Amino acid sequence: MNQYERRQKKRKNKKKGTKARGEHKGGNTGAQPSERIKAKQNPSSEVLPSSIILPLKDQHVLLSYLQHVLEEMCENFGAKHHQCQSLFEERGWTEPKSLELHIWCRVILDCRDKLPPVLAAVRDEERRDILRTCTNIRHSAVHRLSQDAGKILQSLEAGIGLAKMHQDAAVVQHIQNLRSDFQAIIENTWSRKHASQDKLRIRLEQILAEQARLEQRAKEDAKTEIDNYFREAGARLTDCVNSISHKTVPAAEVMFDSDSFSEPDIDKTLLEAEKACIAPLAKFPR
Repeated sequence: MNQYERRQKKRKNKKKGTKARGEHKGGNTGAQPSERIKAKQNPSSEVLPSSIILPLKDQHVLLSYLQHVLEEMCENFGAKHHQCQSLFEERGWTEPKSLELHIWCRVILDCRDKLPPVLAAVRDEERRDILRTCTNIRHSAVHRLSQDAGKILQSLEAGIGLAKMHQDAAVVQHIQNLRSDFQAIIENTWSRKHASQDKLRIRLEQILAEQARLEQRAKEDAKTEIDNYFREAGARLTDCVNSISHKTVPAAEVMFDSDSFSEPDIDKTLLEAEKACIAPLAKFPR
């Protein structure tokens, strides 16, 4: 090994060591393989939400109920904190059920200087995501927009986040229970869907195998039938030849017999001529 190759080997070893240290520092050593195994054992963690869409009427029941719970929570929150009274009065929320979830979420975003003392501290990016999703809860419920299970799960997560911001432990627990029930229903549905797809795949494979078998049998039957046609044609040809040959032989025999009787019997003719004193041969003058 020359000097250049030794330097290249050192660089490769150094890169491997740096990568291993980075994985160890980040706590990823051994974690990724186990996560892959878990994903294979429970693939619903990735494909489940986006592959299931519940009937719209059932989605509406869930989202409308979630909207109701969150709006009631916000109203109770405003009643407990005097900082919110002016905000409520400005928007005419002086009667029960008058608060609108999507507008309250915008108030939280626009009035951060007034509400932070009474709201739990949340990172800006996380707060924006929670409030944006909660705004869509009301929008989807009112306008009957169909969503897959993944988006509904995000709405439940956002509802939990909003309840934590308002420091309402009872609502947090309530929505967490609702989320757990929803996840159990979806996972069961996905498992049944997956099992049904497996049955369909197996059935289609059986149909293809049966189709291949029937096609092969049809080809063999067709070949046998054609071979029979060929044998029948050969037999008919043989019968024709035999029939013609039987008709030709008697005719030849008749011709042979007629030829033999047409030839004169010379001896008999001479004998009859001698008895009748008739010279068989005329003498011609010289």
